[in-house]
Amino acid sequence: MFLRFLFLIIFFMLASFSLSWGSEGEQKIVYLISGPRALSTVFLRMIESRGDFIVYNEPTIPVYDRVYYSDITEGWFRDDANTTFEEVKRKIFELNKNSDVFVKDMSFSSHEYILNDQDFMKNPSIHYLFLVRNPHHTSISFYKKVRDIFPGMSDLIGLKKLYEEYEAIRKMNPNGVKIIFSEQLYNTPRLTMSALCNHLSIPFSERAFAWKKYDQKFQGHNEWNEQKTGSHIHHWHGRAIQSEQMEKPSSYETDNMGNPSFKEIEDDAHRVEMMSVYRENLIYYKKFINANKDHLIPVNGSVKEAI
Repeated sequence: MFLRFLFLIIFFMLASFSLSWGSEGEQKIVYLISGPRALSTVFLRMIESRGDFIVYNEPTIPVYDRVYYSDITEGWFRDDANTTFEEVKRKIFELNKNSDVFVKDMSFSSHEYILNDQDFMKNPSIHYLFLVRNPHHTSISFYKKVRDIFPGMSDLIGLKKLYEEYEAIRKMNPNGVKIIFSEQLYNTPRLTMSALCNHLSIPFSERAFAWKKYDQKFQGHNEWNEQKTGSHIHHWHGRAIQSEQMEKPSSYETDNMGNPSFKEIEDDAHRVEMMSVYRENLIYYKKFINANKDHLIPVNGSVKEAI
């Protein structure tokens, strides 16, 4: 009798331990990677408005910029901004201890960090998403923000590095990867979000389609774990900060043949350079279009006509 009672105690202790151990790490890390000007911040706002994720905006950018663009980006970041990729990883997992986490990052700044960390790519708690927008639109939108040409401009638009990350991660991560096109976000937001919820095994929520408008005092540190200073977060994310729902972004001119004209760029030398950047990135955009097996939802005409 005593032995049976002791056995039951041990059994329930082991069962309890097993349950508690299994519950650790159940929270998801959803890691969205995109190039700049791809509606990624509005995507972040959609996730933020659900209320069940902590969001973390562009954690690798201060690390990357301090190495490659320290002169240009001096004063852009808070004093407590990340200085190493190890800090980035540590913060992500700290946030993930008690909550699902949505990380929104840039391909040019996350590329070195992620591809040199196989454990991070393989981690079963991390679900990777790739957000892709036509380089015609991203290259002009990015140029309008910086009004200049920098070394490595093609890398900053980012589709080559994004595709390299996609190719590496899809072979390693047990959850697979999903590609989302920016046009799908604003043309079919509910269909896209419903498919994403199914993929992530999270509940669909109508709260993802409307949110509060932030004002000019918004700093983003508490809401988004933002590391840029106030003026720079508003420079880069002003439209998303002041938005209240998903909206169609600006469109740009094409010629009679449907090819990008780049007339929006007045400087002749800059226009030629950005057209070259566009063509370099177009190669990888087409690769994403053809990666049918990993599309979150099928590509429709609104995406294909943007090629």
